[in-house]
Amino acid sequence: MLLRSLVSMRCVLAVGLWLACCLPGDAWAREVRVAFGTMREPFVFAGKHRGIEVEIVRTVLQRLGYELVPVYVPNARIKYEFEQRLVDVATTAQPEPGAEGYFSEPYIAFENVAITLAARKISLNKLADLAGLRVVGFQKASQFLGEDYKQAVSRCADYRETADQMGQNRLLYRGGADVIVRERHIFEYQNKLLADSPFAEKPQPVEIHRLFPPSVYRLRFHDMALRDAFDLELAAITQLGIPAAIARKYGY
Repeated sequence: MLLRSLVSMRCVLAVGLWLACCLPGDAWAREVRVAFGTMREPFVFAGKHRGIEVEIVRTVLQRLGYELVPVYVPNARIKYEFEQRLVDVATTAQPEPGAEGYFSEPYIAFENVAITLAARKISLNKLADLAGLRVVGFQKASQFLGEDYKQAVSRCADYRETADQMGQNRLLYRGGADVIVRERHIFEYQNKLLADSPFAEKPQPVEIHRLFPPSVYRLRFHDMALRDAFDLELAAITQLGIPAAIARKYGY
């Protein structure tokens, strides 16, 4: 019995050593900390570990042998988390001159739009038409939407940015803003929540003004090899239609 036990133990040790050598990296499921923005449903459901962005990133990392560890922070803090090396990867990044790190190929696109109440009959055909209006943008909109947008909102009667997505919808419906600048799918998701909420403001007919091209975002990595592997696997799952299938689950 003792001999059999020793043989069995040696076999277990041998298998363990073989796995350690054959599996990538220094662990069977290496953790990758990824910073995701909050208040971004249906792209990110903070704390629920799901959403379009979360599932796309998780799928790629799992296929590479990694475990996704989501870190949920306000959009404005994502850059700080990355630059302080509190996370391995930052989401919704756009290359900037002199920015440290390695940027992936685009992994998601947001449809940012300007939204007004249909009853107001506000005409918006170009960014310059925002002049003189009260506009509320999403947090860091003036950073993400480019110099033309930044110049346009500098001529607004009032301009603010907020991370409170539901608050933007409510502000529009109670007449506290003439225009809100939002990702269309996030706006529509918040409308569904608002319709069933105890808030006095309820969804009303709106006009969608498409003043912006799609905002294409990348991931920002500290590790160049991981970035390269991510890009290759992202291309592979895109060929298989996996990101599109994930988006359809959320009505995108």
